[in-house]
Amino acid sequence: MGRLSDLKYGDKMRAIDIAEANNNNFQLSNRLREHLIKIQDMELEIRAKIQNSYSG
Repeated sequence: MGRLSDLKYGDKMRAIDIAEANNNNFQLSNRLREHLIKIQDMELEIRAKIQNSYSG
């Protein structure tokens, strides 16, 4: 009976570990997505300044 309890506890811990890893990956993905958006915004701003300098 003790071994069965250990197996159930191990499965729960594994499930918790997987959930935490997925959550951390989700948070990391969001941070990376935010950084990418900032970089894209900066790129658009730089392109606009370059175009203005050529047209002005």
